[in-house]
Amino acid sequence: MVQTARDARHLLWAAVPAVVGGAIAATLIAQHDAATAALTRAVTLGSGVVTLGLCAYPWLLRAEHGQRKRAAARDVRRWRMISVFAAAWGAAAIAGATASAANLADVTVDSLSIDDLATYFVHILSGRISLLVIGCALLLSVAAVVVGRHASPEVRRQWDVPAACVALLGVLALPLAGHASHQTLTAVLITAHTAAAALWCGLLAALALFARSRAEWATALPAFSRLAASCIAVVAVTGIASAAALLESPIALVSTGYGQVLIGKAIVLSGLFALGWWWRRVWVRAVVGHRGDANVSIRRAATEVALMAIAFGLAASLATTP
Repeated sequence: MVQTARDARHLLWAAVPAVVGGAIAATLIAQHDAATAALTRAVTLGSGVVTLGLCAYPWLLRAEHGQRKRAAARDVRRWRMISVFAAAWGAAAIAGATASAANLADVTVDSLSIDDLATYFVHILSGRISLLVIGCALLLSVAAVVVGRHASPEVRRQWDVPAACVALLGVLALPLAGHASHQTLTAVLITAHTAAAALWCGLLAALALFARSRAEWATALPAFSRLAASCIAVVAVTGIASAAALLESPIALVSTGYGQVLIGKAIVLSGLFALGWWWRRVWVRAVVGHRGDANVSIRRAATEVALMAIAFGLAASLATTP
């Protein structure tokens, strides 16, 4: 059973090529020379979303009782994973910022000077926001190592909320960096859209990584399902509203690269909405009744995360799509 669970969790690695694939597809659809920017933004956003989910995961287990030793061991693993994903997040953000600075200076990355990089981080708004993302990611990575190794279970719990807030700030900053020229209303819509999507995907990824028993799934999955329903509503409403605000006319959906990427993203999200509705009726009921096998739940969660990653790959490239 343990080996089966591990094999099922390996499905999560499909999220990585799915994010990259979505970004590549968006680049080809939009027909613009922004492959590096799209790929780095996709990896940055994906790593940040998983980090956020890991930080917020204890919220799903608020109703859990007993088994303190198992919970403590799980929490140590969680902080280790936060450190790893946050480090990947920071590295991807640095790569993306470097590519953007080189593009702005009209030079190749290997020809980029320290002065060019400093100009980007100090004088360009998107550069300052990128610096914020890098700071959030690296701060979380270092803090997770310290908290995971040296803190008591009580102290680790006290760090859950601050860590989740820092992760959320970093995740929200990236889309705003790409839409910095837009109006306040559009920025608010994009912020709400990103927050809801990040919590929806990140928490499900954390579930697939850490929920190992029927009892844990029976506690965490219903809590996730309730939150996911709200997240889906926010994603749908804000996605439609922001698209209406950003596109000049309905024709732009098919006549521009931006609109075509939006259509692709909408198709993927529609499939996820339908899948979520079906699994809420079948999967959640079985898990609540302790009838569902933990390995089946892990496979379903990992599969849905991989599908979500395609949408995130498409979304990550929108900021650089004309």
